[in-house]
Amino acid sequence: MPKKTTFLLTGGALVLLVVGMAIGLRLVKQPQQIPTPRASVGGGTATLSFSGPATVNSGATLPIAVNLAVPTTPNDNGIVGVKAVITTNSPYVTITDNDVAGSLPTPWLYQIQTASTGSTTTITINAAFVQASATGYTAATPGPVTFATLNFATSGSGPVQLDWNTSLSEVWTKDNHLDVLSNQLTSGSFTVASGGGSSPTPTLTPASPTPTPTGGTGGDGGPTPTPTAGPTNACGGTCGSNVNCNAGLTCAYGYCRNPSCTLSTNCTCSSPTPTPTAIAYATATPRTTPRTTPTTYPTPTGSSSNPFLGGQASYPTPVVSVPPLYTPQPTPAPKMGLFSRFIAFIVNLLQALFLRK
Repeated sequence: MPKKTTFLLTGGALVLLVVGMAIGLRLVKQPQQIPTPRASVGGGTATLSFSGPATVNSGATLPIAVNLAVPTTPNDNGIVGVKAVITTNSPYVTITDNDVAGSLPTPWLYQIQTASTGSTTTITINAAFVQASATGYTAATPGPVTFATLNFATSGSGPVQLDWNTSLSEVWTKDNHLDVLSNQLTSGSFTVASGGGSSPTPTLTPASPTPTPTGGTGGDGGPTPTPTAGPTNACGGTCGSNVNCNAGLTCAYGYCRNPSCTLSTNCTCSSPTPTPTAIAYATATPRTTPRTTPTTYPTPTGSSSNPFLGGQASYPTPVVSVPPLYTPQPTPAPKMGLFSRFIAFIVNLLQALFLRK
């Protein structure tokens, strides 16, 4: 085989090798899209269900509990997310975001959204376990627990059916992030009955009048005796009101007293006339001592280094230091990476082979 053909085949093989390595490195650096496995039809172990009163009166609140059951999870490490999507076409109930409440404890974080399109109302409840520790996720629960509560406002009367959107509802496990929610979920049926609302107003029946006795003490029709006032008390006697005291007295503190001095126990008011006391005021004396003339201090003479004493101040000459001018340093050329050096080596090798020819 001629040397020229050998060199061409060798150069072509090296070029293919370099191109293949470049494509492989680019593919390795790109993120890999791994599809998330989902529960197969009828293979999910987690379930969602409804519970609540079968019938409520129109105008009353219809409370519905959304229950979650997760019998088993991979490696018994529990679940990390729940998404429940509920729909209803009943015109007898309405609901808002504030009427939906999450029930799982912290660190579960809820996001609630209600929307109405035509006659269909959709309720979406998202809950995520926000603690990322290895053992902090909620454990699998063999029995149902309350996931959320729906408080519907009712009006009119008729059936209410709640359905699950199984294509959007999900229950995610911690291990492998599997969706283990079964697609075989049961709808909820309830009824809003007429005649509800406020309680009926009770009918008041007038009571029979109570007969008033016309006379007598024993019902024999005799004349009713006129009550006679009892004796009154003098000063110091006990009393319950002024009628228990003699004329001119008043009932104070439970005793008959003189109204002018209720604190006197013998009803005698004695208050001595106060004698005025003369108050002596000091007489002001004019000042006889002359004011002191302020002392005049002599003006300092001579030279002094202190300017505040009349001398000349001597200040040192400031020394200004000028920093050296900045001299830019040449930027070293960037070092070639291993891959770039390998490409340069191949190119130089090819050039050497062709130049020899």
